[in-house]
Amino acid sequence: MAVAVSAPAEGDGDFDDGPDAAVERILLGLVLLSDDTTTYRSATALLALSPEDFCTPKHAILFTALKALLDKKQPIDIVTLSHELKRRDVLPQSGGMGYLLRLVDTVPGPIVACLDRQDAGWAIATHAASLAHTIRQNAKIRRLMSPDSDGA
Repeated sequence: MAVAVSAPAEGDGDFDDGPDAAVERILLGLVLLSDDTTTYRSATALLALSPEDFCTPKHAILFTALKALLDKKQPIDIVTLSHELKRRDVLPQSGGMGYLLRLVDTVPGPIVACLDRQDAGWAIATHAASLAHTIRQNAKIRRLMSPDSDGA
């Protein structure tokens, strides 16, 4: 599945440039947008990732906090995520509340439209799994291109 990525809107200077960061924002936003029925299915895509798979430090911080909420079987939404980030004393490093609120706006309209469908759980899980796969592949490519890489 190809993911269409649009450029950040003017004034969104805290959105990191590049398609890798944009895909990460879409996945993180999707997990936050999901309701109780679809959250678990979209969040399970996170299980295939690690903090090192994210190209920006703030996304790695958000991932770690989301994974902790998932591990504790806590609800996943902007409120619980912000509380977890505050508890860890990393809310500013994660971009702050404004960044969290804008993450949900990065999810493309067709994916958001799936949230209203009766089969939303499976549709969202499919999108989330595809995004997680892309993030993982992008991380592999970055590692291979790293000067520290031995090419293996």
